[in-house]
Amino acid sequence: MANIPDDLFLINPPDDLKQLYCAIGKVIITWSVVERFLDMCVLIIYHSYRLTLSFDVKEIPHSLTNKTKFVKKALKNSNALLPLRDEGVKLMKRINDLKDSRHNLTHGMLLNIYPNSFDIQKFNYKESTFDDEKITIKLKDCLQLENKFLGLANDLAHFFWRGLLKQK
Repeated sequence: MANIPDDLFLINPPDDLKQLYCAIGKVIITWSVVERFLDMCVLIIYHSYRLTLSFDVKEIPHSLTNKTKFVKKALKNSNALLPLRDEGVKLMKRINDLKDSRHNLTHGMLLNIYPNSFDIQKFNYKESTFDDEKITIKLKDCLQLENKFLGLANDLAHFFWRGLLKQK
């Protein structure tokens, strides 16, 4: 196991830290594409389909959870969006299924580095306190996450370009 240096932002970090930075960085950058296309879907629905919705929308949702809820609800409550309903609802489910993995990598604190894995500490918030949890992540799992996120981003892009914009 490598020792974690006091300064994790070394100009020339050891190879195991470089490998870790690369793995986590790829996951985070790939997820940003997922969120960008989700934002574009939200904006198009809000600005182009809001009048077709059977529920009142006061403002554009900002959090990831609220965005996926908004898109699902809009797809289920707009006849204009009916042709896109099944595909869109499945995409929102995929986002919700993967969001915790991204969240853990982004907000977890690095505890240990091993040759092919690392430990992070995650807080589980409760009403007035929190518990911590140690999660071990294999570097190969980061690559698999990156591939899942890329596939999701690609499918969201197609949904946006072929579906929402064409439908409009």
